[in-house]
Amino acid sequence: EADLGVDTVKQAEVFATVREKFDIARDDELQLRDFPTLQHVIDWMSSRVSVGNALTGELQPPVGGAGVGPRIPTSTQQVPRRVPVPVLRPELSECEPTGVSLGAGDHIVIGTDQSGVADELAATLRDRGCDVTLFAPEPESVLPVEPVTGIFWLPALDEDGDLPDLESWRSALGRRLHSLYALVRHTVDQAPFLVTGTRLGGLHGYGQEPASNALGGGVTGFAKSYHREQPLTTVKAIDFGPAAADTVAAALCEEALRGPGQVEIGRYSDQRFGIGLAEQPLTEELHTSLHPDSVFVVTGASGAIAAAVAADLAEVAGGGTFYLLARTELPDAGDPDVATLRSDPAGLRDVVIERLTETGARVTPVEVAAVVAAVERGANARAGVDAVVAAGGVAIYRRTDVADPVAVEEVISEIRAAHQRVDVLIHAAGIEVSKDLTRKDEQEFANVVSVKADGWFNLLAATTELEVGVAIAFTSIAGRFGNAGQTDYAAGNDLICKSVSELRGTRPGTRAVALDWTAWGGIGMATRGSIPQVMAAAGVELLDPGCGIDFLRREILHGTQGGEVVVAGELGLMAAGSDPTGGLRPQPADGRFGPMIDTLDQLDPDLGLVATVTLDPREQPFLTDHRIDGTAVLPGVMGIEAMIAAAMAMAPGWHPVAIEEVDFRAPVKFYRDEPRTLTVTAAGAPLGDDLVFSCVLSASRVLPGRAEPQSVDHFTGRVRLSRSRLPDVEFGELLAADQIVSAEDVYRFYFHGPAYQVVNSAWRTSTGVAAQMAADLPRHHDGDNGTVTRPRLIELCFQTAGLVEAGRDGRLALPSHVDRVEFITSNSVAESECRCEVLEGADGFDVTVVDAAGTTVVRVLGYRTIGVSDDLDPLVRGPLQEVLVGGLA
Repeated sequence: EADLGVDTVKQAEVFATVREKFDIARDDELQLRDFPTLQHVIDWMSSRVSVGNALTGELQPPVGGAGVGPRIPTSTQQVPRRVPVPVLRPELSECEPTGVSLGAGDHIVIGTDQSGVADELAATLRDRGCDVTLFAPEPESVLPVEPVTGIFWLPALDEDGDLPDLESWRSALGRRLHSLYALVRHTVDQAPFLVTGTRLGGLHGYGQEPASNALGGGVTGFAKSYHREQPLTTVKAIDFGPAAADTVAAALCEEALRGPGQVEIGRYSDQRFGIGLAEQPLTEELHTSLHPDSVFVVTGASGAIAAAVAADLAEVAGGGTFYLLARTELPDAGDPDVATLRSDPAGLRDVVIERLTETGARVTPVEVAAVVAAVERGANARAGVDAVVAAGGVAIYRRTDVADPVAVEEVISEIRAAHQRVDVLIHAAGIEVSKDLTRKDEQEFANVVSVKADGWFNLLAATTELEVGVAIAFTSIAGRFGNAGQTDYAAGNDLICKSVSELRGTRPGTRAVALDWTAWGGIGMATRGSIPQVMAAAGVELLDPGCGIDFLRREILHGTQGGEVVVAGELGLMAAGSDPTGGLRPQPADGRFGPMIDTLDQLDPDLGLVATVTLDPREQPFLTDHRIDGTAVLPGVMGIEAMIAAAMAMAPGWHPVAIEEVDFRAPVKFYRDEPRTLTVTAAGAPLGDDLVFSCVLSASRVLPGRAEPQSVDHFTGRVRLSRSRLPDVEFGELLAADQIVSAEDVYRFYFHGPAYQVVNSAWRTSTGVAAQMAADLPRHHDGDNGTVTRPRLIELCFQTAGLVEAGRDGRLALPSHVDRVEFITSNSVAESECRCEVLEGADGFDVTVVDAAGTTVVRVLGYRTIGVSDDLDPLVRGPLQEVLVGGLA
């Protein structure tokens, strides 16, 4: 290991190759740290195979090995712009147990805080029969020696406080993160469960409010990677806002016992949230201009990615002044090693070996690789400088260790004197050493964290009095999701992400963005060794350099908000949950949420609740009586019902007040009257005092000529739930006119059967068109319970608007979009006594439904349609045109 520089990734590849070569079954109990040398591997292999079968057959590479490269997206259109968002989780009573026991015989270690939570938690655990050790996170603290069942780590519940210099920053980070590393590394062989607490605000910094106490991000990043190293162990990082010590202690205990499937949990406004990803594409509008006078600062400028980025930005700006910072000495333009690297990369290794051999010392592969890597860094730095100059810019290279506050201040002082501003600051410096916790020593851990996190602190501290337009921090998907062997790297990156969130409040004049890069293909740290193959085996796409550079350029030019952005194609196992149901206890809905939800199946990290319903046109009147050309089609209003029902299933006691931005993308058809199973997803997030759910109704079926089923997103919308209902709105009575369109005229035009013949009559008013709800309609759906919305009143709105279109344009149209449907009154309403009025505006139809007293019941705003037929029979169109359209503008 020492001579070859073998890391955890290479170890995994060796084992995969050996297992396939010798046909050895995978051993889930195997720990890579138990095999530090090839002799260990040989001994393990010999115990599982015989010599007779060892050398038969041709050696085949493992999955994702040689000859099997990962797919690399080559344009930003193939890489969605995704941001972390809070996603509502259910109450713990609806979740599966974690498998943790907190009782007699369990030894629990509590890392103490200064806010009293540790004392409350210790008392609770002792009452349950646990043996509790309080561990103060100080350098001189003695680590526990007896077997440890689990760890509650609470120092990050404390306020960060004032951190005026690097010494205070490191001291505070040491209590929170480095002491955690020491404790977990000391106990890792026992695989204790780990529950951490932070005070980032309750949503890990991903809500409307910026994060607070950003040092907690280091703890969260560490926890996520520890979980990757101990996938069978319960690990949770619980974030809180302001809350009493006993409330926090109780929540920590509850979270340890129930709710597997996601590490990051936020406790916010008596709700539980996980963290998922949502797509938020940029517009083409230019928000930041780059020009020859722009000032750039780029750290880590000897890295291939940073050098390529500087070259691109110089081209975009038509020059600019670039301060390029790196620890590497800048080689001369004619440096012979750099020239050899560019002309004959393999030959450089031979030159280095010969040079080292001449010293008389023993030459190892690690030494050779270190020298070659230093030449590569120097070549990258030289390439960046030359590219900036070639684009007409000024390249000022400063050999600087960003972890040294004095060195950083010197460079920033130079910039302050010359320019008084930084237009774009890019913190790309970082080192990464993949080793699991058993092999990662304290100094190595500290070094990896320091370059990333201390460097960021030094840059922010030095630029406090300097105008900074855009600050970009290069972070990693390892920080977002955690990664085995990268507890330090993930901790440093996630800490920066939380700091970027915090800057929204402390530096509103700077747009700060953390870019969680996936591994780049072709350049960067991830190109070394077998990482590309391992990434491919995990289903993680590498990023084409041109695509990554273009993504960064677009973020600088077109971005409007700061925050964290995940830059990756397919994430494969990296983003996969650790529990098949996401921690939810699958359960039948039993009619609690109306006829459109049969079962609550699972929790998806990004999509939220996943629920299903199986519908049969032979059983459900809303399908039997809703046929187009003989084929049953799901009514749009029942799609709305399904999305609202799924949202309500996640938030018992909350009320539906609206559904917004509803798109009817494709009809759900039931061919040959065969039953179909529909899936409804609902991802809820807090918005002010409300919960807003992004919902999708989808279905799958096998198309002719295809072997695999194709899934289609049919309906989408945003459901808004509130603790209270909307206030009643008086509208006034809608008096019927002498001249009306009768139900007979209406359903000579429409295709609806009895259960959906909701229009009794329609007439023109002074401002629009009104309609009377039909009475004595047959049963709408098969089931014991009612619907959660009033779908047939919404259908009254849709059909009445459709009558206006038919009379005016002579066409049959189906729902396409609704800006907003509002559910107003909470009173019991006799639907048969309701009436609606349609008003047509530039953005579609607005429709209001009122009860017999003139109180608003439902309001439909911005209803738009798509035509399916424009050749109406004049006899059918005639009454609609004459009665409903005659006086309309």
